[in-house]
Amino acid sequence: GGISELKILLYIRNRSMKSVNQIKILDKVPHIADLHEEVIIGTLKPNKILKDSKRGTLVEWEIPMLEGYEERIISYKIKSKLSILGFFNMPAAILKFKKDNRIKTVQSNKIKAAFK
Repeated sequence: GGISELKILLYIRNRSMKSVNQIKILDKVPHIADLHEEVIIGTLKPNKILKDSKRGTLVEWEIPMLEGYEERIISYKIKSKLSILGFFNMPAAILKFKKDNRIKTVQSNKIKAAFK
């Protein structure tokens, strides 16, 4: 028993009427899991994948521009090194973008999933 593979969905939405430029999305995969580098049709491929055996894997996507009220969905899978029973924590994803010649940062919520 236990879970060994998870599908992660990141919803990116521009909630303003103005377009947003130079968007970077950073997500961290914990060291207990590996990024499953399968190509998922209809989603963006990561621009950078930085692996560290102790800190985990940092995945980065870049979007040149989002129009007003435009949405994007980024999907990827992670595979755990061991079967997961109990709780699994995912750190918050970070989104950086340029607005009015300033770089702004937004964080997603942290995920805590329970498996039985």
